[in-house]
Parts: sequence; C-alpha cells; structure tokens
Amino acid sequence: MKPMRLAVIGYGSMGKRYVAMAHASKRWLDGVLVSDPALEVDIERGFGLHYSLADAIRLADAIVVAAPASTRAQMLPQVLAEGKPVLIEKPLALSADEVGHLTPTAPVLVGYNLRSLGPYRQFRQALIPEFLNPLRATFRIECDASTWPGRTYADALSECSHEIDAALWALGPADVTAAASRRSTQWTITLQHKTGVVSRIEIDTSATAYARGATVDNGTSVSWDAPNGLATFTSRDGVTRSFAWTPEMTYRRQFAHFTDLAESFGRGFHDYVTPRCSWEDGLATLRACDAARTIALTNR
Repeated sequence: MKPMRLAVIGYGSMGKRYVAMAHASKRWLDGVLVSDPALEVDIERGFGLHYSLADAIRLADAIVVAAPASTRAQMLPQVLAEGKPVLIEKPLALSADEVGHLTPTAPVLVGYNLRSLGPYRQFRQALIPEFLNPLRATFRIECDASTWPGRTYADALSECSHEIDAALWALGPADVTAAASRRSTQWTITLQHKTGVVSRIEIDTSATAYARGATVDNGTSVSWDAPNGLATFTSRDGVTRSFAWTPEMTYRRQFAHFTDLAESFGRGFHDYVTPRCSWEDGLATLRACDAARTIALTNR
C-alpha cells in the first residue's frame, strides 16, 4: 500500500475534521498539506505547515475542498485542472451557474454523506423494485440553524440539500415543480421524478431538534436521530431495524470511501462500487436548489 499525501483546502470546522481523520489513517502517511488564506503560520502542532493553494494541490495525491461555498467558484477550476481525485464539501458552490461549465478529468466525491449511512442505503434499495408503481415520498429535516457558524455556511436550502440529493439518489432524476419558502428557514419543495415518483422535501432550520428521515406511502421509511446516535429502517411489511449511528460515523465512512477512491485511482483504475455522489450528482442537486429559489421567489 503506497502512502499518499492529502491536501485540505480550508481549515474551518470541516477542514479540521478531515485533517484529523487523515492523520488517524495509515494510508495518508506522506502527510497532510493544509491551505487556508486565514492561516499565516504553522497549523496546530503535528498537522504540518500552511501551503499556498497552488503548492498544496500540486504536491498532493488527492484533494479535499472544505473552504466556504462562496469561495469555491474561484478555486475549483485550479483544483480540478490537476486531474486528481477530489472530495468537495456540499454544496459545490452558491449556484450551478458558477461551476456548471467545469468538467473534472478525475473522480470527484461531493459531500452528501447520507449515501454513506447504512439505513438510507437500505431505504434506497427497497424502493428500486417499486418504480413500476408510482409512489409518493417525503424527505424531511429539522435542525437548529442558530448553532451554525454563519461565515462558513451557505443558506438554509444549500446546507440542507442533503435531502434533495437523497431523493435524487433514491428515486432518480427529477424536475422541481413547486417550491415555497418561509423566512428563508423553512422550505417545501416538490420533485417530479422521471420514474413517475413524486417526492416532497421538507426543511425546517428553525427547529430545536436535529432529526431527519424519509417516508414512502407504501410504508417504507428511514429515520435518523443524530444527537442520540440512532437510525432506523422500516420495510413495507412493518419490520424495523435499528442502528447505532452518530454523525461522526457518517463522516468517517464517507472519508473512507474517498480514501478508497483515491487509492484505486492511484493504481490506474476507478472504484465506482462505493455509494459516491459524483460531480454530476452534486451539480444536479445544486440545479434543483437554484430552481427551487426561482420558483419560490416567483410565487411570493
């Protein structure tokens, strides 16, 4: 197993998380290169030195982009031009217009990590045979946006676009047919999937809880109580399975998928077995967000 070197662009809360996970993995033995304009000298002890963006991506075998979404439109052309595997935190940018013209030449993983959560994978697998009979599904999230560090986050719709990605991943491509927003903290979005399924996205970032999940009118459902580290999957016959699952486990699994992807790419082949949100998938979710904003604004 050849040691690899990782570049982490952005050293906010997510950047620090990725740096810590890389140092805990034996596959990144060649080091972690951190680049963040806000840093001037050494990072924390043992985490290496600060590198310029150009040096970090040139010297690395793979790249993580964890900088604020508002800065990515400027840096992604340079990052993608290196032809190395890239993990980009969601959303890709503030709008699809900013990055839709870019074409990666190496595999990209976008940080929609519900795909890495076991119960959501079971939920998706259970729905695939049902496409012959059009369904209605609801994907929902409740969270407290007041705890977000505002300067590093995009808006509520972008930050909670995990649910849009999960719907597109589970039910196939779709068009946004309706959208409404209340105080920009609550969203209701309707997707008409090419498979005939209609899904509803419900976002509430003014809640005091942190819960997310999805239900289908045939009885299949998934839920995740993140603070208590518990996820459940219920099949259409009413059998429920529970899983111990914390947010940290989801981040670790997603990073492990990216590590496998980078390692396989370094050996000359691509690992497409893992539940990867590709560049095209991330762009589809961003376009759905753009459409939802346009429709909601038009209906005001």
